[in-house]
Amino acid sequence: MNKLILTDVDGVLLNSSDGFDRWMAERGYDRVLSGEYELGPTYGIDNDTAHKLAVEFNSSDAIGDLEPLRDSVKYVKKLYEEHGFRLHCITAIPDTQKTYLSRSKNLARYFGDAIYRLNCTDSSKNKHIYLREYIDTGMPWIEDRIEMAELGERMGLTTYLIDHDYNQHLDNNDIMRVKNWKELYEILT
Repeated sequence: MNKLILTDVDGVLLNSSDGFDRWMAERGYDRVLSGEYELGPTYGIDNDTAHKLAVEFNSSDAIGDLEPLRDSVKYVKKLYEEHGFRLHCITAIPDTQKTYLSRSKNLARYFGDAIYRLNCTDSSKNKHIYLREYIDTGMPWIEDRIEMAELGERMGLTTYLIDHDYNQHLDNNDIMRVKNWKELYEILT
């Protein structure tokens, strides 16, 4: 268990932002604002429409075709092959058989046997259901959303925030910001 890394998927292992941008462009929506996590302002649409489109995307075949984020493949494989680390992925996408299989195949394509376990939850607010198994263990928790990083920190995990323009306003000294998986590799080994 000391060789387990708890991790989010979108914005941490996979580049969901570029995938979502392409998917939205196919539907006639272009990004109008950068540096924002909320989809409504990002695409210049109301929040209800943005939410419906996000649910549609997360339930679509596109969720199984996301590219890896930055250097995640290289360093996750090094963590696994050289040091025996495996990943417990906790992701906020619809908890259906279709999305689970799509996400699982997408992760296996890039990260192979480094994936130990995958849990899907309809809302990021429900990630605590899977994280509570690890309360006060100090295990690494990798996130890109400030709220979820802070959740992990409150639950006694060693929390790292993957750097993105939309999370620059983090002001929490208990959470370490990292630019990429190379930095995580160096810290964890």
